[in-house]
Amino acid sequence: MKRGVFPGGCFFAAASFEFDGRSGPVRDAIEEAMNVWMGSIEKAVQMAKDEGHLDPKVDPQQIAFEVNALFFGANFAYHLRKDKRSLERARIAIEQRLEGLRVRPAGRSRPARSARPRSTRAPRRA
Repeated sequence: MKRGVFPGGCFFAAASFEFDGRSGPVRDAIEEAMNVWMGSIEKAVQMAKDEGHLDPKVDPQQIAFEVNALFFGANFAYHLRKDKRSLERARIAIEQRLEGLRVRPAGRSRPARSARPRSTRAPRRA
């Protein structure tokens, strides 16, 4: 969104709101695309659980719902309300939510800053 790849915001967010109460092949195609999107988020959460990064009690469907809701909220705020900080707000909210689900070594409530992994890749843009 920030790079303006999709002027007017996320096509699928707009189409989801436009067609969610309708029937027909366009709605069905949007539903399928959104099911794939949600499934991808759920799979990523499940992989993090399987690798021991997230609490085993984490519900991937719940986290996918929350992440998608934050994406949709950021899309709305960024485009309709012209809130240029909305993308950063969504990123922070997602990171805070996931941080609360991380598995921590015994005796440590929060990871030390120096213990947090540092990416060598350039940060992904929304």
